Amino acid sequence: PGLRLGFAVAPEPVISAMAALQPTWSVNALAQAAGLAALDATEHWDQSVRALAGAKDYLETALAGLGLAVHPSAANFLLVDAVSGRGGFASGGALRRALLREGCCVRDCASFGLPGHVRIGVRTLPECRILVAALRRVLGEARATEVG
Repeated sequence: PGLRLGFAVAPEPVISAMAALQPTWSVNALAQAAGLAALDATEHWDQSVRALAGAKDYLETALAGLGLAVHPSAANFLLVDAVSGRGGFASGGALRRALLREGCCVRDCASFGLPGHVRIGVRTLPECRILVAALRRVLGEARATEVG
């Protein structure tokens, strides 16, 4: 997340308008070097895309199996409803804090205008399994609190 690089394809007037708003330091030297190296690493890219697609499928299925609503996504992030699903946390921030205690970090989406949601970045399959295990624990604790 700290190494960001991207590009835009658009008509020239749009690119000019974007360039006028772009800070001069928007892409650092490390990101530029990584981008150039990535252009030559096509085999690694293909393997990574396949692995992350499999991890994303696993994560979407596992989260739904835990009773959490996962919004459809074409990105490498999943938007998850933390309030209305099983466990019913008071907010995305509450779920984030519970997961932090388990050693897992997700994004509270209050700053996006979605206080009842978290954003989960798709990681490697082993990391996704760790997150799902942590979610099972915190959701179980939340249900136990409701019953008790």
